[in-house]
Amino acid sequence: MLGPAARDPDPGAGVITVTAPSMGASRQSRDPAPGRRDSSTTGQEIMNDSGSIPRERGVAGGRAAHASPDGAPGDAAAAPPPFHDFCFHDFSATTIEGQPRSMSQYRGQLVLVVNTATRCAFTPQLEGLQGLHAAYQQHGFTVLGFPSDQFHQDPGTDQDTEQFCTSAYDTTFPLFSKVDVNGPAAHPLWAWLREQKGGVLGGRIAWNFTKFLIDGQGRVLRRYAPPVPPARIAQRIEHELGLRPGGHGASA
Repeated sequence: MLGPAARDPDPGAGVITVTAPSMGASRQSRDPAPGRRDSSTTGQEIMNDSGSIPRERGVAGGRAAHASPDGAPGDAAAAPPPFHDFCFHDFSATTIEGQPRSMSQYRGQLVLVVNTATRCAFTPQLEGLQGLHAAYQQHGFTVLGFPSDQFHQDPGTDQDTEQFCTSAYDTTFPLFSKVDVNGPAAHPLWAWLREQKGGVLGGRIAWNFTKFLIDGQGRVLRRYAPPVPPARIAQRIEHELGLRPGGHGASA
């Protein structure tokens, strides 16, 4: 059973700030001044890595060459295609077992996308994420885990990561092959997520266990900062699914 959900459907006020170690020189940013809150973001985040929009969507990773809007290779100097007309279901990724999967498979479902890591202070959140997945899966909800070693806290192979998650936390929610979430090699899905809901200091992902709640039409509803525990998202999930708070049943 999940613990009591917070009264506020969109928790996060007063969440501690997490300062990530530097990952190298960052490009000059247009981030707002420190301390300014983004109304679309839950919790405060400190950005620590460079980020840029990838060159194409719907591929397994962000290392592909520039592409024109129709997917054909283009001039490397060409501007990347805009994301304003994209939705979550336009992207694809590679599962942790090595199989391609379109996000259109999750059309009509409420989805929580998370960048996970196996050696992070927030790694125990895997238990809470599994709790959400188990509690609401039958109502049209799923967690999608995207392991990332960009912060040097998920070493080893995809198989090592899968073994850890399933053995230490009994996870059953889908996991995907490791991705970058910031920088020029960022997976296109994560570049789109950053653009849809930026953090307090900009769009870049601050740390592991940044969470994005996505509705059945593929729109990003909310971004939750790494310190926000999964249990505090439960009430928002119930609201979006039309369930009675804490009851996991259909609302009247």
